[in-house]
Amino acid sequence: MKLIIAGGGTGGHVFPAVCIAEEFIRSVSDSDVVFVGAVSGIENRIIPELGFRLLSLNVGGLRGKKIVERLRNIKDAFIAVKNSFSILQKEKPDAVLGVGGYASGPLILSARIMKCPTAIHEQNSIPGLTNKILGKFVDRVFLSFEEAGKFFKKEKAVFSGMPVRKSVIGTDSIENKNNKFTVLVIGGSQGARGLNRVFAEMTKSNWMRDNLKIIHQTGQHDFNEIKQLYHNEKIDAEVFDFIKNMGWAYSVANLVIARAGASTLAELSATCKPSILIPYPYAAGDHQRMNADAFVKAGAAEVILEKELTPAFLEKRIKALADAPGMLEKMSRGARSLYKRDAANKIVEGIIGLIKDRGKIVV
Repeated sequence: MKLIIAGGGTGGHVFPAVCIAEEFIRSVSDSDVVFVGAVSGIENRIIPELGFRLLSLNVGGLRGKKIVERLRNIKDAFIAVKNSFSILQKEKPDAVLGVGGYASGPLILSARIMKCPTAIHEQNSIPGLTNKILGKFVDRVFLSFEEAGKFFKKEKAVFSGMPVRKSVIGTDSIENKNNKFTVLVIGGSQGARGLNRVFAEMTKSNWMRDNLKIIHQTGQHDFNEIKQLYHNEKIDAEVFDFIKNMGWAYSVANLVIARAGASTLAELSATCKPSILIPYPYAAGDHQRMNADAFVKAGAAEVILEKELTPAFLEKRIKALADAPGMLEKMSRGARSLYKRDAANKIVEGIIGLIKDRGKIVV
């Protein structure tokens, strides 16, 4: 049995997709999973390393692009649909799952036309335009947040939760031997310029130098600059453009400073980590702020809006939490309460059900 997983672009799309692929192979004997991503997506670095086959489409976005680039991407989208038909005819999948990202749309629409079972996984509390459209055509919509259900037909929607990598949740907390409060800074798989700029300013802080250990994922663009700043100011910091071993990073952290992407939040809940969330203000439909609200309601996190974010204010909040172990423990329990352990299994069961409904035989 073969499943195609279409989408990518960021770790928030790719890592949950990998969880689903691994669960599908574990659950179904004699099975295969093929990924289809964008030529420029992060999946090109991650998927082949994990031993999965990756096919690529030359697709890009329209939002926030200049008119010339927008027209070029529209032309590429029509070509991508044609190439999607070719991929489906050659691979003959039993089902296609879209996980968000530029490659998801052409594959899902083409699969629907070819009467192949289709599904999408909506990761955020407010779906983007692409998934709102695809939701009208696919057979099933898997949701990470129950709040997203109002955007789709009730009979299609299934609250599955967000799959989390086993490599993230399989590492126990590691005792901090240097007596410093350890802060993990992650702006998503590609970093976050806003967070990087604030921490660049905070390197001038004597309190930070004396009391904090920093683990910082900067993204490629700011990596050299931020690493050099930490070095110059003699800050105890480990700096990465991309952290491959996130299980280790979470295990040593006392507090996480992060954006509020759905995949990051799922990892925070799975690892029971207290956090300060700084939602990306330009996310479609302001969905990161809505994502973060669920954590605030559960007592799992504090939220600082980007417009309120200053080095002094962030340092004040970190210091307050570092001096309040009882509050950190309460936030940890709140994060734990949001973790949905069987998310990947629920999605795979749903996909197998779609295949059975179409008369396929599952071994």
